[in-house]
Parts: sequence; C-alpha cells; structure tokens
Amino acid sequence: MRVPRLRAQLAIANAIAVLALMTGATVLLTSRSDELRRAEAVTGTERDAEVLSAQVAPHITDRRSLDALTSPNRSRRTEVVAPNGARLAGANLMSDHDVVVAVSSELDDTGVGSSRNASNRFSEAIGVDSVVVHDELLGAVVVVEPLPPERGWRQLFGLDLPAATCLALLAALVGWWLAGRISRPLDKLTEQARALVLTGETLAAPPSRIPEIATLRAAMARLSDRFSQDAEHRSRIDAHLRRLSHELRTPLTTIRLRVEALPSSDDGSIDLILEQLERLDRLGGELAQLRSGPRETQLVDLGALVIEAGDRLRPLASWGHIELRVDAPPGCIVTGEKSSLSDAIVNVIENAVKFSPPGGLVSVRVTIADAQVWVEVTDAGPGIAAHLADAIVQPAVRIVGLQRVPGSGQGLAIVAATVDRHHGTLELNTAPTGGALVRIGLPALVPGTAGG
Repeated sequence: MRVPRLRAQLAIANAIAVLALMTGATVLLTSRSDELRRAEAVTGTERDAEVLSAQVAPHITDRRSLDALTSPNRSRRTEVVAPNGARLAGANLMSDHDVVVAVSSELDDTGVGSSRNASNRFSEAIGVDSVVVHDELLGAVVVVEPLPPERGWRQLFGLDLPAATCLALLAALVGWWLAGRISRPLDKLTEQARALVLTGETLAAPPSRIPEIATLRAAMARLSDRFSQDAEHRSRIDAHLRRLSHELRTPLTTIRLRVEALPSSDDGSIDLILEQLERLDRLGGELAQLRSGPRETQLVDLGALVIEAGDRLRPLASWGHIELRVDAPPGCIVTGEKSSLSDAIVNVIENAVKFSPPGGLVSVRVTIADAQVWVEVTDAGPGIAAHLADAIVQPAVRIVGLQRVPGSGQGLAIVAATVDRHHGTLELNTAPTGGALVRIGLPALVPGTAGG
C-alpha cells in the first residue's frame, strides 16, 4: 500500500537522522570532555609540584621529613632530586628519560619545565618545580599523575548496541507518527485525484491544516467543476451535432431524388451533382459520429485517392474552362483515415480550380521523397504570399481582395488539421509560374522513389 510504504521510508530516514545527530553530538561532547579532563590533570599536577616545592624547601636536608612529604598519594608519585640529578627522596622517577629532560630543563631555567607534558607516551602528567632557598638552587621536585585513559570507540561514541537499537526504534516510532500526519492527507488527496480522473468528481474530504495540501485540494475542486462544465457542454454539442446531421440529410435525400429524376447530360453535370450530394450525405453522417472517438485508420493508396479526386472534380474545372492535369503513380501507400485524406485533397484541388482564371492550368502531382508521399497542387491564381502562409490556414480567415470567390475560409483550416492529425507536413508557397503551390507530405509506409 502506498501510505505505509511512505511512512516506513520517512520513519527510517528519521531514525537514521536522529542516530547521526546523537552520535555526532556524543562524539563532540565526549572528545571535548576528555580534553578538559586531561588539561585539568596536567594543571593539577603542576600545581601539586609547586605546593610540594614549597613544602620541601625548609626540609631539604632532612631525609625523614622528605620521605614523609613524598609518600604516595592515591595514584600520584613524587620525587625530590638534587641539582646533580641524585635522588633525595620519593619514587625513582628519574629512570624515565622524559622526566630527566623535564628536570634538566627546569634546573637549567629554560622556562619550559613547569608547562611541559613530557611523558605523554606513558599517559602521565609531569609537574616539575625547582626548590630555591635564599636564592640558592637546592634541587627540584617531580610530580607524576596518570592522565585520564584514552577512550575506545564504544566509549567515544557513547552508545553500545542495545542503547543504539533502542534509540533507533524510538526515533523510527516518532518518524512513523510524524509521517502519518503528512501521509494521511496525501492519501486522501490521491484518492481525490483518482476519483477526478475516473469519474470527473472529487471525494468530499475535511480541510487540511497543511497549506500546500489545502491549496492542492482547492485546485482539484476547481478542476472538478471545470470537468463538470465541460461534460455538460460536450453533451449539448453532441445533441446539437446529431440534430444538425438529421436536419442536413433529410433535404439532401429530397434533392437527390429530384436530381436522379432529371435526364442525363453529356457534360456529366448530373453525375457531379450526385457525387457532391453523396459527399454531403457522408459528412452529415460524420457529424453524428463526431464524438464517438477516433476514426479507424487503414492503408491508403494516396495516388489512387488523388486520381479519384481528379476524376470527381474534372467536370467542375471544365465548366470554368480550366485544364486539370493529374500525375499520380500507384503504390504511394500511407496509413490514415481515408475519408479525411480524400476531403483534404478535394479541398486543395477545389481551391486551385476556384482561384484559377479561365484558360488556366491546375496541376496535381504525387511523388515519394525522403520517406514521405508528397501531393503537390499548383494553380494559375494569384499565389500565396509568404507572410500570409500561417494566417491563411486559420479557420474563417480569407485574404482581402479574394472575397469575390465564394467560400467560408474553412477549407485550408480543415486541410491543416487533417495533415497535422496524420503527422504530416503542409507547405503553402507561390509557384515559379506565379500561382499557388500547396504541398501535402505524409509519412510513406514503404520509403522509395516514385514519379518524375
């Protein structure tokens, strides 16, 4: 489950952090305490040496008095030596080379005797002080006291295994509790997000005292409201599209029956009208299915589709005394929605025919290059300026000066949307001959080279 996993991770992280902080603090405090204890031992030893020196001075010639003064005191050892290094009383500390060096320094008055800790390798603090009576150097006293022992790693860290385990468990429990305070609101927020995705509605939840979570919850509530409004809006659009489809196809049926009753003509006008009525009827059916989901894709021979569109629109071109040439080799296969691609090609050719003057030429050519199938349509019209290429594919946009040609300004917008949906390319340029050049590129199923 998500929440226990999050709580466990936060609890473990909290336990590790607490152990690290406690261990670091323990090491720091213990090390500092040891330094203070060692410094205190050295200072105490030096002070004892000064006191012993003052006591020894009046009795320097009395061995019995000196023996009483230098008797062992707990762990401390003392010795009184003559200026020549001979032991006068106390323990034989002069057998230690470092003690000899310290005493010699004191007797030579080098100024390093009383502050020197010369026997650290024995973990002993050495206090040395000279014995002077009436400005005469009679000897020196030495005091040796063991320093506090070095701590092992267990003593240094201040934690043994049971104590560390208990501390880690306590920190983990605290972390588990704290993580629960955070993860419970997150879990409720997750359930709200899941409900929003699946049903478009958010679950009721009490307000959170965590500002960030409260902000997220308010944002999700706002999104839920928008989803509800969008769903209601889509429902109204669906109903309107179904009504439009029905209202459009009913008069088309009447017109088709009337046209079919007319005598056939040699110029193919009756057939062209019937084809256009069939196209309108199909578009009306697509209106009703507009919200049913994506259309089914299939393998489409774009060359055959262009030839079909050319045959359908050739009567329209001949009525305007316009020559329509189509060069579309077979085998130009793409994957897509056949009806949408057909409508896009028909729109482009229709525009070329509409904007070409009488006696003009509309050329449609299909090639394969760079793993794409290209449909190129050129006309004899005014062309397309480079700075207008982006604007002209927007819905309901028409170029000033061309309103004399009937249209709604939706044709190229539909073409652009279809090409974009098929991950293709739409290029609008001016042909070398002066007319418009429209190129539609779609990913080819089998890369190759075709056409001239």
